[in-house]
Amino acid sequence: MRGARERAKHNIYYARATNLLTNIIAPQHSHEIVKKMKNIQLIKYSNIVISECPSKFQSSTAGFVEQDQNGNTTVDVLVDLRQNVNAQKDNFEFLTYKLDNLKKQVS
Repeated sequence: MRGARERAKHNIYYARATNLLTNIIAPQHSHEIVKKMKNIQLIKYSNIVISECPSKFQSSTAGFVEQDQNGNTTVDVLVDLRQNVNAQKDNFEFLTYKLDNLKKQVS
């Protein structure tokens, strides 16, 4: 019974971690769009967001482009993205730690 319960927890943590990855990889996709806009200030801010995003979470083919309600990528949007990246990164690390501990308990 305990093994099944631990496996269920494992599946929940794995699903949460996978969901977080889709949120974390959005910065790279947004960065590619910002570079095409050729706005020096936005590129500078976007570089900051990318520098704080772990390379293993970066993908230019997955995720979504962060935009405001008018469909624009602005400084405010990048600030929100940066906060989201840092929060999700911390959450991902916590879930990875929990997953590793569960794997040790099950095996």
